[in-house]
Amino acid sequence: MEWHVHNLLGKSIVEKGKTTIFGKGNNPTNFIAVDDIVQVLSLAVTNPAFQNQIISIAGPENLSRNEVAQLYGKILNVTPRINHVPIPALKFLSAIINPFHPGIGRIMRLSIYGDRNDATMNINDSIEQFGLQPTTVEAFIRKHVGFPGIPPGTSLLQNSYRNGGIRMNV
Repeated sequence: MEWHVHNLLGKSIVEKGKTTIFGKGNNPTNFIAVDDIVQVLSLAVTNPAFQNQIISIAGPENLSRNEVAQLYGKILNVTPRINHVPIPALKFLSAIINPFHPGIGRIMRLSIYGDRNDATMNINDSIEQFGLQPTTVEAFIRKHVGFPGIPPGTSLLQNSYRNGGIRMNV
Protein backbone atom coordinates (compact mmCIF):
# COMPACT_ATOMS: atom_id res chain seq x y z
CA MET A 1 0.00 0.00 0.00
CA GLU A 2 2.82 2.39 0.86
CA TRP A 3 4.35 2.24 -2.60
CA HIS A 4 1.36 1.88 -4.94
CA VAL A 5 -1.24 3.90 -3.06
CA HIS A 6 0.91 6.81 -1.95
CA ASN A 7 4.07 7.02 -4.03
CA LEU A 8 2.57 6.13 -7.41
CA LEU A 9 -0.90 7.67 -7.01
CA GLY A 10 -1.46 9.93 -4.05
CA LYS A 11 1.75 11.85 -3.51
CA SER A 12 1.28 13.96 -6.63
CA ILE A 13 -2.36 14.63 -5.68
CA VAL A 14 -1.20 15.92 -2.30
CA GLU A 15 1.55 18.05 -3.85
CA LYS A 16 -0.02 19.17 -7.15
CA GLY A 17 -3.68 18.12 -7.17
CA LYS A 18 -3.12 15.71 -10.05
CA THR A 19 -1.87 12.21 -10.78
CA THR A 20 -1.08 9.96 -13.72
CA ILE A 21 -2.52 6.47 -13.94
CA PHE A 22 -0.99 3.96 -16.32
CA GLY A 23 -3.86 2.34 -18.23
CA LYS A 24 -7.57 2.93 -17.65
CA GLY A 25 -7.26 2.49 -13.88
CA ASN A 26 -10.60 0.69 -13.52
CA ASN A 27 -9.36 -2.78 -12.63
CA PRO A 28 -9.69 -3.46 -8.87
CA THR A 29 -6.53 -4.32 -6.97
CA ASN A 30 -6.00 -5.53 -3.42
CA PHE A 31 -3.80 -3.20 -1.40
CA ILE A 32 -2.33 -4.24 1.96
CA ALA A 33 -0.33 -2.11 4.38
CA VAL A 34 3.19 -3.16 5.32
CA ASP A 35 2.29 -2.80 9.02
CA ASP A 36 -0.51 -5.34 8.53
CA ILE A 37 1.90 -7.83 6.94
CA VAL A 38 4.38 -7.33 9.78
CA GLN A 39 1.64 -8.04 12.34
CA VAL A 40 0.76 -11.33 10.64
CA LEU A 41 4.41 -12.33 10.25
CA SER A 42 4.98 -11.64 13.96
CA LEU A 43 2.13 -14.01 14.80
CA ALA A 44 3.27 -16.61 12.29
CA VAL A 45 6.82 -16.87 13.61
CA THR A 46 5.79 -16.99 17.27
CA ASN A 47 2.77 -19.33 17.01
CA PRO A 48 3.52 -23.02 16.37
CA ALA A 49 0.07 -23.43 14.75
CA PHE A 50 1.37 -21.54 11.72
CA GLN A 51 4.52 -23.62 11.19
CA ASN A 52 4.68 -25.29 7.78
CA GLN A 53 1.46 -23.54 6.74
CA ILE A 54 0.72 -21.41 3.71
CA ILE A 55 -0.87 -18.22 4.97
CA SER A 56 -2.92 -16.08 2.61
CA ILE A 57 -3.28 -12.48 3.65
CA ALA A 58 -5.08 -9.72 1.84
CA GLY A 59 -6.02 -6.14 2.39
CA PRO A 60 -9.59 -5.46 3.56
CA GLU A 61 -10.84 -4.16 0.19
CA ASN A 62 -10.31 -4.28 -3.56
CA LEU A 63 -10.18 -0.81 -5.13
CA SER A 64 -9.28 0.50 -8.56
CA ARG A 65 -6.53 3.06 -9.02
CA ASN A 66 -9.21 5.58 -10.05
CA GLU A 67 -11.03 4.91 -6.74
CA VAL A 68 -7.79 5.43 -4.80
CA ALA A 69 -7.23 8.77 -6.55
CA GLN A 70 -10.81 9.79 -5.73
CA LEU A 71 -10.25 8.86 -2.06
CA TYR A 72 -7.27 11.21 -1.94
CA GLY A 73 -9.50 13.90 -3.41
CA LYS A 74 -12.23 13.24 -0.86
CA ILE A 75 -9.80 13.37 2.06
CA LEU A 76 -8.06 16.52 0.78
CA ASN A 77 -11.37 18.05 -0.33
CA VAL A 78 -10.11 18.57 -3.89
CA THR A 79 -11.11 17.20 -7.27
CA PRO A 80 -7.94 15.48 -8.46
CA ARG A 81 -6.99 15.84 -12.11
CA ILE A 82 -6.36 12.32 -13.36
CA ASN A 83 -4.39 11.71 -16.54
CA HIS A 84 -4.36 8.22 -18.05
CA VAL A 85 -1.55 6.82 -20.18
CA PRO A 86 -3.12 4.41 -22.70
CA ILE A 87 -1.86 0.82 -22.90
CA PRO A 88 -0.41 1.20 -26.45
CA ALA A 89 1.60 4.20 -25.26
CA LEU A 90 2.83 2.22 -22.24
CA LYS A 91 4.02 -0.61 -24.49
CA PHE A 92 5.89 1.81 -26.73
CA LEU A 93 7.35 3.90 -23.90
CA SER A 94 8.42 0.89 -21.82
CA ALA A 95 10.42 -0.47 -24.78
CA ILE A 96 12.15 2.89 -25.29
CA ILE A 97 12.78 3.64 -21.60
CA ASN A 98 13.83 0.14 -20.50
CA PRO A 99 17.47 0.31 -21.75
CA PHE A 100 18.00 3.59 -19.87
CA HIS A 101 15.84 3.02 -16.80
CA PRO A 102 14.83 -0.64 -16.36
CA GLY A 103 12.87 0.11 -13.18
CA ILE A 104 10.49 2.52 -14.92
CA GLY A 105 10.16 0.08 -17.83
CA ARG A 106 9.15 -2.68 -15.39
CA ILE A 107 6.59 -0.43 -13.68
CA MET A 108 5.05 0.33 -17.07
CA ARG A 109 4.89 -3.35 -18.05
CA LEU A 110 3.47 -4.28 -14.65
CA SER A 111 0.84 -1.56 -15.09
CA ILE A 112 -0.20 -3.13 -18.40
CA TYR A 113 -0.56 -6.49 -16.66
CA GLY A 114 -2.49 -4.96 -13.74
CA ASP A 115 -4.83 -3.09 -16.05
CA ARG A 116 -5.77 -6.29 -17.88
CA ASN A 117 -5.70 -9.00 -15.20
CA ASP A 118 -7.50 -9.74 -11.97
CA ALA A 119 -5.47 -8.29 -9.11
CA THR A 120 -8.11 -8.79 -6.44
CA MET A 121 -7.90 -11.08 -3.46
CA ASN A 122 -10.53 -12.67 -1.28
CA ILE A 123 -11.05 -10.14 1.49
CA ASN A 124 -11.91 -13.01 3.82
CA ASP A 125 -8.14 -13.59 3.81
CA SER A 126 -7.69 -10.20 5.47
CA ILE A 127 -5.71 -10.01 8.68
CA GLU A 128 -9.04 -10.06 10.54
CA GLN A 129 -8.76 -13.85 10.33
CA PHE A 130 -5.91 -13.50 12.87
CA GLY A 131 -7.93 -11.24 15.17
CA LEU A 132 -6.15 -8.13 13.88
CA GLN A 133 -7.65 -4.91 12.57
CA PRO A 134 -6.72 -4.37 8.91
CA THR A 135 -5.78 -0.95 7.57
CA THR A 136 -8.23 0.31 4.96
CA VAL A 137 -6.93 2.40 2.08
CA GLU A 138 -8.84 5.41 3.42
CA ALA A 139 -7.35 5.02 6.91
CA PHE A 140 -3.89 4.66 5.39
CA ILE A 141 -4.33 7.83 3.30
CA ARG A 142 -5.65 9.82 6.28
CA LYS A 143 -2.69 8.75 8.39
CA HIS A 144 -0.18 9.31 5.59
CA VAL A 145 -1.31 12.81 4.66
CA GLY A 146 -1.50 13.81 8.32
CA PHE A 147 -5.26 14.13 8.86
CA PRO A 148 -6.24 10.98 10.78
CA GLY A 149 -8.91 12.59 12.96
CA ILE A 150 -10.84 14.58 10.39
CA PRO A 151 -14.11 12.89 9.39
CA PRO A 152 -14.76 12.02 5.72
CA GLY A 153 -16.22 14.86 3.70
CA THR A 154 -14.96 17.59 6.04
CA SER A 155 -13.18 20.49 4.34
CA LEU A 156 -9.63 20.80 5.61
CA LEU A 157 -9.78 24.55 5.04
CA GLN A 158 -12.91 24.95 7.16
CA ASN A 159 -12.08 22.40 9.84
CA SER A 160 -10.53 23.40 13.17
CA TYR A 161 -8.07 20.64 13.89
CA ARG A 162 -6.81 20.03 17.41
CA ASN A 163 -3.31 18.67 17.68
CA GLY A 164 -1.60 18.34 21.04
CA GLY A 165 -3.93 20.89 22.61
CA ILE A 166 -2.99 23.60 20.10
CA ARG A 167 -5.79 24.87 17.89
CA MET A 168 -4.77 25.09 14.26
CA ASN A 169 -6.84 26.12 11.25
CA VAL A 170 -5.72 24.14 8.22
